[in-house]
Amino acid sequence: MANLSSISKTDLSNISQGELGYYDELHPFGYNGGTFPEDVVINAIDNSVPLTLDLAIPGECLNSCIFCGYYNVNSAGKLRQSEILHIIDQFVILGGKSIKILGEGEPLLRKDTILLLESISDQGLIPVLFTCGDVIGNDELSIKIHRIAGHELANILYEIGCTVVLKFESAEQDDIVQREGFSDSRNKALQILLEIGFNQHFPSRLGFGTVLLRHNYSEIPRIYKYALENNIYPLICPLLPIGKTKEKQ
Repeated sequence: MANLSSISKTDLSNISQGELGYYDELHPFGYNGGTFPEDVVINAIDNSVPLTLDLAIPGECLNSCIFCGYYNVNSAGKLRQSEILHIIDQFVILGGKSIKILGEGEPLLRKDTILLLESISDQGLIPVLFTCGDVIGNDELSIKIHRIAGHELANILYEIGCTVVLKFESAEQDDIVQREGFSDSRNKALQILLEIGFNQHFPSRLGFGTVLLRHNYSEIPRIYKYALENNIYPLICPLLPIGKTKEKQ
């Protein structure tokens, strides 16, 4: 596998891991905790049981994305840790299968995010973490917050059965997040997650969270192709009229 610094907007295949992207009944296309077999979906509908919960926990962010929907969120009335844990407990009682930790910012900037993910896992649900990757990909920052390096942090996520959806609008997107050095940290995080083997599962435990923008629409086919070749679930999202986007309308 080539060095991640070689990723460019014209050749994502520089870090391709080979022929992982084939799918059949034994190797289903999807991401663990985010997509479900048809029989599970039918059963949930028939019994009015929720399958997954999107939980946006309060937190800070190092970036200032041009499309951010949370940049001007009121700081008052935020969920406390005890309330988040209570929500998790209640969703278990409802019969849910997974909880996605999305964050109003970067979840891993919180010292207790691993505790929250472990609580989800310990109760038999699949934890799914949406992350920018700039903590996993920055040892200094990871040690400051979690007292362990980024690779060790990712190993904990792997051991508790967590699925990781990594922010990936572009191979080089410092301009999109408006912070120099973001892409290097995010790309290092991707390398770590691949090395640990998050994408070696079916359905995959690794995804790309990609917002479709004017800045990256021409790159989407290459991102999609790279993701499929490496068993990374491509979660392509439309741009929503919220936050900064709403103000620019």
